[in-house]
Amino acid sequence: DPIPTRSGCHLDDHRLWRDVAIHHPMDRLRAADAAAAAQGIRPRVAFLGRLTKDELLGEYASALCVVCPAFDEDYGLTCLEAMALGKPVIACVDGGGYVELIENGVDGFLVEATGPAIAEAIERLRDPALAREMGARGREKAKAYTWPKAIDHVERALNEAFTRAPHRGSHR
Repeated sequence: DPIPTRSGCHLDDHRLWRDVAIHHPMDRLRAADAAAAAQGIRPRVAFLGRLTKDELLGEYASALCVVCPAFDEDYGLTCLEAMALGKPVIACVDGGGYVELIENGVDGFLVEATGPAIAEAIERLRDPALAREMGARGREKAKAYTWPKAIDHVERALNEAFTRAPHRGSHR
C-alpha cells in the first residue's frame, strides 16, 4: 500500500522502483505524469523525459536537491553533474558508484532505498543553510572529476599494465 510522507506524497515503493526508477518511453512517462496529477501530487512530481542541455541546466538550477535512486549505478555521472552545479545529492545505499562519490551528511545523503527514507532526506534539505553548505561541498568535490583527469588516470593505468605485462613475442 502507498505510504504517506510528511510532505503529503503517497509513495508505493514497489511501483516506484519498478515503474519510475528505470528509463521508459515517453508514453509511459506521460501515463505516470497523469497518474501523479490524478492523485494531486503533480506540482511536486513531474516526468520530463529527455531534456536538452539548456533545459537540464534549468532544472538543476531550480532544484532543491537531486535524487539519484538508481540501483548499483556504475559511475554516477548524474551525481557529479548535480554536485558541479552546487546541488546536494540523495542516493540509496545500494546505489553503486553513487556510494563512492557521496559522503553521507557532508555533500549529500545516502539512504535506504525506500520512499519514506528519500522523503525524509528531502525534508532535511528544506533547511536552506544545510542545502547551500552541502551543495558547496559537492561543488568542491566535483572539481576533482574532469575529463582531462579521467584521461590521465586511464593512461597511467594502461602504462602500468603494459609495463608489468610480459612482452609477447619475446623468447626467454
